Amino acid sequence: MSNPSKPSPRPSATGNPTLKELVGIRTELRKLNQKVLELETQRHSQKTRKLKISDWSGILRQYGQFIAVALLLFAIALIVLWGFSGLHRAIARTPALQYEYDVISPGDLDFTATMNQYGSEGWQVINCRRAMDSITEDYSYECIIFRPLTSDQ
Repeated sequence: MSNPSKPSPRPSATGNPTLKELVGIRTELRKLNQKVLELETQRHSQKTRKLKISDWSGILRQYGQFIAVALLLFAIALIVLWGFSGLHRAIARTPALQYEYDVISPGDLDFTATMNQYGSEGWQVINCRRAMDSITEDYSYECIIFRPLTSDQ
C-alpha cells in the first residue's frame, strides 16, 4: 500500500539497493505493519463488543419461542427431579453391604475341588496368583476371596 503521491523507490541499476532505497522500503514496511495492526484491532473490537439493550430485544424477538420452550423443559425437569428426591432419601437409608475377606492357598492337585467348595459357600475370587512358600519352597496358588456378611455372622 504505497502512497500514490510519492513514487516508490526504484532499484538501482547495479541490482543492489542503495541505503536510500533500503530506508524507503523500511518506511513502507512500517506503514504496512501499522495498517495490519489497525485492521486486527478493529476486527477484535467488533468481536468483543458488548450487547446493547436493542440487541437483546432483537434476540428475544428472533428466538423468543425457543427460549420459552427451553425454560418450560427446564422447569419440568426440576419438578420431576424434586419428585424423585423422596426416592433418593429412601435409597440413602438402605444400609451398605459389608463383606468378609480371606486369603487361601489351595495346592495344585486339589485346586478345583477347593475352589468349588468355597464357591458353594458363597465366596467369590478377587485375584489368584502363583506363589512360593518361603519356608518349604513349595509352589501353590494364593487367592484373595470375599463374600457378603450374613446377619448370623
